[in-house]
Amino acid sequence: IEEFIGCPFRFFIHRGLRAQKNETVEMTPSNIGTFIHYGLERLLSGEFDLDGDIDEHTEKISREYMDGVLFDCKGRSKRFDWIFSRAKTAFCGAAKNIVKEIHGSDFIPFDFEIDISQYEKPAELPSGCTLSLIGSIDRVDMLEKDGMRLAKIIDYKSGSQEFSLKKIYNGLSMQLPIYAGAVKSKYPDARIAAMYYLKVGVPDVKLSDKAGTDDRAYTEKTDEYYKRDGVFCDSAL
Repeated sequence: IEEFIGCPFRFFIHRGLRAQKNETVEMTPSNIGTFIHYGLERLLSGEFDLDGDIDEHTEKISREYMDGVLFDCKGRSKRFDWIFSRAKTAFCGAAKNIVKEIHGSDFIPFDFEIDISQYEKPAELPSGCTLSLIGSIDRVDMLEKDGMRLAKIIDYKSGSQEFSLKKIYNGLSMQLPIYAGAVKSKYPDARIAAMYYLKVGVPDVKLSDKAGTDDRAYTEKTDEYYKRDGVFCDSAL
C-alpha cells in the first residue's frame, strides 16, 4: 500500500508485472535483511537454546547460510566479505537484544513469516476488480494469561522507518494495522497487546566509542537503537 501511494507506476511494474533484473545469488546491502530475517527465525523457532551462547548460535546460523545459500560467493571479493561481516554484526546484535527481551517477558515467540494474503479477504473495487494484499508478518509472540491469549506483532526494519499514528490516521502507513487484522483472522481468540517496528541493522555506535565509555554507557547507546517503535496497549484489543 505504501509503495502504491509513493508511486503507482513503480508499484505496477514491481507488483503487477513483477518485472525483475536477472541477478546472481550474492550478498548485497539490499538483501542483508533477508539474511537477518532468516537468522532470527531460525534462532527463535525452538531449534536453539536461548539460555546458551548466542554468539555461538548466530555464528552457526551465519556459517550454514553462507555454505547453503551463498556458497558461490564465498571469498569472491573483499567487498563481499565486508558486507557479510556487517550483516553478521547486525544479526548478532539484534539476536542478543531480542533474547534479552524474551528473558524479561512472559511472551514467547509463537509464529513467523505469516502470509497475510491467506487471512485478509480481497477488497472489491467499484470497477469490479479485486485488490489483494500480499506480505508477511515477521514474528508474532503470544502470552496466555488469565484465560486470555495476548499477541505482540513485531516487524523487523533494517532501514529508518518510524511508526506514526498520524500517517495511520491518514491511510499512509497501514502495514501494522493490516498485520493486526491478519493476526486476528488467523487467531480469532487472540487480543492484540502490541504492534511495533524493531530495527535490526547495525547500531550507529562507533567501535571507538567502546574504548571511550564504560560497558553500561555503551549498552545504553545500543539499547536506544533497538528501542521498540509502535503501540503498546494497557488493555489488549
